[in-house]
Amino acid sequence: MDLFRVHAYAVSPSRKSDKPISPEGGEVNITAPLGRVIRENIESARFEVRTTVDFEVDPATRTNAMRDLVLAFGFEKSRSDPPVGLQLAERLSQAMDQRSAPCLFVLAAFRGGDQREVYMWVFPRDAAFRLVRGRGGPSIEVLTDVFSQTSRLRKAAQFRGGKGRADFLSGQALDFQTGYAERRVADFWVVRFLECTFSIRGEAGTRMLAQAVRAAYENAASVEDKEAVFTAAMAARRTPQRRMSLASFADRYLADPVKKTFLEAAPNKAIVTSTFDFDRQAFEAALHFRVFHLDTGVFVSSPFEEIGESVRVTEGRNRQLSCRGQIIDERLRIRHG
Repeated sequence: MDLFRVHAYAVSPSRKSDKPISPEGGEVNITAPLGRVIRENIESARFEVRTTVDFEVDPATRTNAMRDLVLAFGFEKSRSDPPVGLQLAERLSQAMDQRSAPCLFVLAAFRGGDQREVYMWVFPRDAAFRLVRGRGGPSIEVLTDVFSQTSRLRKAAQFRGGKGRADFLSGQALDFQTGYAERRVADFWVVRFLECTFSIRGEAGTRMLAQAVRAAYENAASVEDKEAVFTAAMAARRTPQRRMSLASFADRYLADPVKKTFLEAAPNKAIVTSTFDFDRQAFEAALHFRVFHLDTGVFVSSPFEEIGESVRVTEGRNRQLSCRGQIIDERLRIRHG
């Protein structure tokens, strides 16, 4: 793929602003150093493991204003009026509220035959120091018009394909803030600007998480590993994070070898990094009980929330279980189910 178009804009937040600040910038000459930096940022973004997002399009017409602009940036002539890059920068400004810092918005397009790749980055403004050596001795110069390529606040997106109706419908998004509990922060890049949805819906993703937790628990090699899975599940039930993925759950709550067992339970590798809205109710419904098999042949099924309450496990060389409660019903079964 050949890099053939780069635009850059200084963008300030203007969402709900009475006096929006128009983005400044435009098409940039592609020099060899700039080309290397663009490719380095693509490589460091690791889009292959990032969250898959889908443009929220009309099912019948497949239209989405943001998708149309991304396609135009990749395929149409550069000199449109107004430039497509400027239109995208204005949309970014309107998606940013006053809590967002001014940023550098960079767009790059690659082409190869009838295929295109479009990349977008947001690099937040940062402060830097430069040591200056002069006749009067060294001094420090403060640089304020600097943008960070490594900040955790940076964001990126990748879309690729041809001009067909089935192309440029999905992409990958880099956003380290998607797990924030505050919706306005979490939704800024993917929802408000890109006009995308996460490819896995909340309930489906949560059920998939519960299934992986159950598989990791059942396949755990030791009692300690089972306890680690159970503790992780309990922590997830109380997490303030709105969004998560199987990968983020594993990184946050599990360690090898349990982590490896958990991730192997995913339907495929692509699903592991797909982010979804965590649904506690769906999680509890899909993973409601912990089952104990005692040496007496007795099975005890307990809701997760009762572990440590009416059901207690005493650790030691021989782990013991005790439970208390009023019997409100009893049934005979041919076999334990």
